[in-house]
Amino acid sequence: MKISKEPKGIKKEYDDAVSFNTKIELYDNVKKNHNFYIGKQWEGVYAPDLDKPVMNFIKRVIGYQIAMLVSDDIGVSITPFNEDDEASQALSKVIAKEIDRALEKSKFKAKTRKILKEAAITGDGCFYFWFDPSAETGQKVKGIIQVDQIDAVNIMFGNPYSTDVQAQPYILISQRRSIESVKLEAEENGLNAEQIDSIKPDNDSTQVNDDDIDKLCTVIIKLYKENKAVEETDEYLGIPVKKEIKTVKFMKTVGDIVLKEEVDTGMTLYPIAFMNWEEQKNCYHGQSPITGLIPNQIFVNKLFAMCMVFVINNGFPKLLYDSGKVAEITNAVNDAIAIERMDLAGDLLRYTQTPDFSNQILQLIDTCINYTRDFMGASDAALGNVKPDNTSAIIATQQATAVPLENQRLNFFDFVEDSVRIMVDMMAAYYGNRQAKVESENEMPGQVINLNFSDLREMNYDLNVDIGTSSYWSELVQAQTMDNLLTKGVIQDAVTYLENIPDHMVKNKQKLIDSIKKKQIEQEQQAQAMALTQAGIDPAAMQQLPVEAGLI
Repeated sequence: MKISKEPKGIKKEYDDAVSFNTKIELYDNVKKNHNFYIGKQWEGVYAPDLDKPVMNFIKRVIGYQIAMLVSDDIGVSITPFNEDDEASQALSKVIAKEIDRALEKSKFKAKTRKILKEAAITGDGCFYFWFDPSAETGQKVKGIIQVDQIDAVNIMFGNPYSTDVQAQPYILISQRRSIESVKLEAEENGLNAEQIDSIKPDNDSTQVNDDDIDKLCTVIIKLYKENKAVEETDEYLGIPVKKEIKTVKFMKTVGDIVLKEEVDTGMTLYPIAFMNWEEQKNCYHGQSPITGLIPNQIFVNKLFAMCMVFVINNGFPKLLYDSGKVAEITNAVNDAIAIERMDLAGDLLRYTQTPDFSNQILQLIDTCINYTRDFMGASDAALGNVKPDNTSAIIATQQATAVPLENQRLNFFDFVEDSVRIMVDMMAAYYGNRQAKVESENEMPGQVINLNFSDLREMNYDLNVDIGTSSYWSELVQAQTMDNLLTKGVIQDAVTYLENIPDHMVKNKQKLIDSIKKKQIEQEQQAQAMALTQAGIDPAAMQQLPVEAGLI
């Protein structure tokens, strides 16, 4: 496949991708999902005399699902192919440590919470990795790996019918940036004055909350792979061998000009990690759970609005009066209704009885909310809307309701593992020669070595990413388990019991532990003194004997 590198060709690819996204209603769904998540659920409805209540159960359900998947506990281990080689083992530990450091510096773990939220709302989660060559590292060599979140509407695959990122012929990333920043970058990249002046603001209707069309323009980053001849040393023959590999290149365009010429990154993987919340057949975009919940949310809001109208209009009896005999009358709660010839009924004033409000409406609202939450795996036990009398039953219920999220959990795990592999690829391409620390197995300080990270390309290794999941009830389970062990006599030491109880569950826990330990020491001393007394030995005399006597 021939890769288009002209601004017009890239603009056509961008327009085709926008047409595809428009056909699957991506932009409308993303905007609507965001509005319903944050509570803007009456947007576009013209009803000036109608109260617009929002019973936002969507946010509660989505918040629960995100909390069930998110985790800050991400560990990386690398195992060399030859596990008997001590040098390879040591190098693997160094690389694993550098990956942990890269995850920490880029705040990757914190950003995974945002990406899960974005995936739940829009259907897609996307990370874009890039190398910042000016960032300080604490040594002479600069540059660290950075991670940016890309919105679902701003990532476009060359083959929109496949979710396989690395198999894409090209990937487009659109950015909405200020005119000033784009012109400054154009000047830094050596563009002439005529090209810089041709950079004009444009309107992009595909963006959410993008109304400032006079100051923003669209910059397109195009990523693609092309063959490159490289020379590597044969592992067995020890001689240089020429071969071809595919490396990732990128370029930037804005309007009809090239903002940045083609750059060979030296990477073999696209710096894109991508996940779907719920896969769709023959489409790289996923499906958000909010999209299916919106009709239920609208139904609940409408019923509540109608209930409020009924209560306002009929919550109090209406006052009728004969306007032929009473000139004017007031009703503080609601307006009185004037009628003529009321005396025919023998009345001067009359209150009309309003009909009773049907409880079936409230029952229908509750049923709709409960069914929706249950079908989404967010039952009352999972959300904590129950009294925790039986912790084991709550845990069992929570685990059962979390089963529908298993596919999302596996998608997230694959997403994190892809991210780590991309980081390793970027280290091999950009890190060069750097200092790394080899941790000592004993208590001696670690050793600092110079490491050529480009050797990672020739390293045969297995990468394992371990991700720990969080649980709402983990602390309750811990406390309940310790209570059972203490009750059954498995644990007989109060100090051991307290040390295994979460800190915030016992106020001044450490002081309490110290007090118990002090009391235990005093009891032991008293027991020893009593034993000596029963043996006819004076405890005070024992304390005065020298240590050399061997009695103390």
